Amino acid sequence: MNQLPEISASVEASVLPTYKIYTKLLEANASKINSTAETRQTYSYGPHSRQELDIYTPENVSDTAPVLLWVHGGGFVMGDKRLSIIPGDLVYANVGHFFASQGFISIFINYRLVLKHDAVFPSGGEDVALAVEWITKHYAGQKKDLFGVGNSAGGVHWSTFLFHESFSKTLEKVTCGDGVRLRGITLQSAPFDFLKAGSSRQPVNEAYFGDDVEGRSPHGLMTSAGDSIWQLLTRGGVRINVVMFELDPIEIKEPVRRFVEAWNRRLPESGTQELVITEYEGHNHISPYVALGTGIEREEAWGFKIVEWMQAVRTG
Repeated sequence: MNQLPEISASVEASVLPTYKIYTKLLEANASKINSTAETRQTYSYGPHSRQELDIYTPENVSDTAPVLLWVHGGGFVMGDKRLSIIPGDLVYANVGHFFASQGFISIFINYRLVLKHDAVFPSGGEDVALAVEWITKHYAGQKKDLFGVGNSAGGVHWSTFLFHESFSKTLEKVTCGDGVRLRGITLQSAPFDFLKAGSSRQPVNEAYFGDDVEGRSPHGLMTSAGDSIWQLLTRGGVRINVVMFELDPIEIKEPVRRFVEAWNRRLPESGTQELVITEYEGHNHISPYVALGTGIEREEAWGFKIVEWMQAVRTG
């Protein structure tokens, strides 16, 4: 972590140097990570070849174990539930190991990507909704607390699921039903709008969002969401945890602040709960998820805080 401030805050420029720093740390813990990955199960949650998910199960799983649904980042054009950029497919297996060791059934999805799979808005939200539907069927008859984590672009897709009316039936199922209940979502380093996005991102953003990039951004969807959406979130008591990191770029930090301000303006009329907003020290845009599973307290501190928040939501 001490080397991270020397790396450019630019997302593109920080990827390889950050992975280089964490490769040895993860490789040193490969046996522990793989002890969880050995029991990993893979399922299809939809008809497309990209609609697959991996499940990491706690060693002594209980009937009441909560479920965590992680949606990876990658700028809409890349990313996978298993990344081979560090040998041994340790990336995301490390995250699955970390949360499983804390008692969470941890699910990681692939979703359709722009250019590669002709993904266009709101396909990311649709993939999240399909995964949520799969979870409700897989755990049918069981009472399960469901939590989401959306990292970067994954946070955009979780936001689309929450605020786009197309997915309100699934949202209603997990906010008002008796089985799987959506309890909270962590939107982590998500680009809530694209007003500060670099010019290099414009072609991808337009390919995915079409001619209304800002209106279809998380900020735009949240501010235009109808009363029925807010009523579901309020009735279900769904908590939203907005997370960013000290070394995140300005194209992440400023949209976070604008999103929070817009949310707070809607509070009186929406009746929903206040956001939880946290900025964690030391990490950049890439390092948080590759730091999990290293066994280093300072590196993993943010992950333990997320776990602490989820457990508090469950018992609160």
